[in-house]
Amino acid sequence: VCWHAIRAHYPTQKIVVCGNSLGCTLALYLAARFKPDALLLRNPPPIGDLIRERARYNWWNFGAAKLVAGVFPKELDAIENAQNCQMPALFVQSELDQVVPTTFQNRIIQAYSGPTKTFVVSGANHNQLLDKDKHETQYIQDLDWLKSQVLGPRID
Repeated sequence: VCWHAIRAHYPTQKIVVCGNSLGCTLALYLAARFKPDALLLRNPPPIGDLIRERARYNWWNFGAAKLVAGVFPKELDAIENAQNCQMPALFVQSELDQVVPTTFQNRIIQAYSGPTKTFVVSGANHNQLLDKDKHETQYIQDLDWLKSQVLGPRID
């Protein structure tokens, strides 16, 4: 419903859907169904895999979290939705992410059907901000790549 309202209000504008962590799950859901022009995703989690495979999410509740993974809505399967996305996507990964390790994020990136670029925030944990001195130049270049994918090459 919200997507239709946005498109009705902005019928010709390019739309980039963004998500961070759990928000990537919804962004991929929207992208697989409504086909925005591009995606910008940071630390995307394959929720079911994380819950099933990481002891961190199960030791304290005697494995009850695995029951949640079993009833997680199929429509929100980030890997399956990534397979149904053809628009360009910039993935931003926190190198030292302990909440969603890059090995899990890579499952989504590898499943993604459209053109991708991955920007690794070196030395960063899950919620850490980009360091202007260390990351700004490359991040801007990668954002320019995404912009060129959406708008086409710039003519000077």
